[in-house]
Amino acid sequence: MSARYLLARLAQAIFLLWGISTIVFVVLRLSGDPVLLLVPQETPPEVVDSIREELGFNAPLLEQYGRFLGRLVQLDFGQSLSYNQPALDVVFDRFPSTLKLAVAAIAFTILTGVPLGILAALHRNSIIDRFALIVALLGTSAPTFWVGILLILLFSVRWQLLPSIGDQGPSSLILPAVTLGIFSTAKISRLTRSAFLEVLRSDFLRTARAKGLRERVVLLRHAAPNTLITLVTVIGLEFALLLGGAVITETVFSWPGIGRLAIQAIGARDYPLVQAIVFVFASLVILVNFLLDLLYPLIDPRIKAR
Repeated sequence: MSARYLLARLAQAIFLLWGISTIVFVVLRLSGDPVLLLVPQETPPEVVDSIREELGFNAPLLEQYGRFLGRLVQLDFGQSLSYNQPALDVVFDRFPSTLKLAVAAIAFTILTGVPLGILAALHRNSIIDRFALIVALLGTSAPTFWVGILLILLFSVRWQLLPSIGDQGPSSLILPAVTLGIFSTAKISRLTRSAFLEVLRSDFLRTARAKGLRERVVLLRHAAPNTLITLVTVIGLEFALLLGGAVITETVFSWPGIGRLAIQAIGARDYPLVQAIVFVFASLVILVNFLLDLLYPLIDPRIKAR
């Protein structure tokens, strides 16, 4: 991979992070005064003004933005208003829980969605294909919070098989991981089906069968490798979305991750913490896309790194 390409991607990443951070900065300032949520209602106005002065929220917007950019270059988002700690430290404290949940959810998605899509493609218009379609429709249409509550009612309340609140060990990961991964499973199963159907209609597979190769060999050596680019791309992007889209799942299951932290920070108008959370999520999405670009030449040598 050339240095020019790396520099171009780095410049693009910096521009995206700057743009996202700026949008979040402006939107947060339009949401209201966070100081009013930090003090009791009967607090004298002069005390409120002194707190606002101390936190720097009484300065003109452009001045606040200039200070924000100066700290952003140093990856310093300031002190969290709710936790009285550096905002980025608070995010990194919660990040392992979100990462663990996202890894479990993507593992569930791969183990269920990919085989289901392959079976649907190999048995097109059969009962298996119709079953896969029903699963995909239910997975994409069922709200995440409804799925989570339903799983809690069945597996925690009625059958008492699995815990439903917090991180209490490996067993407590099952329900939130399934809840978070169901939508991705539905999407990946249909995309896997489409990718395999396209490859199965290719001329080189007909040639392979004409040479007398067994169907298993045709599928494993010829069909599967030609769908890897599509599958790796979809799985990688879904993983990035799972990292940033666990807000509802973490709230339903009281999971101590970044998603739940984001809801709390937004409700408290914790400007530094919200900005740190969005920055970390955006960086993860950019990083996943960059890693996908690095994987493509390894999967298919015909793709040259630019």
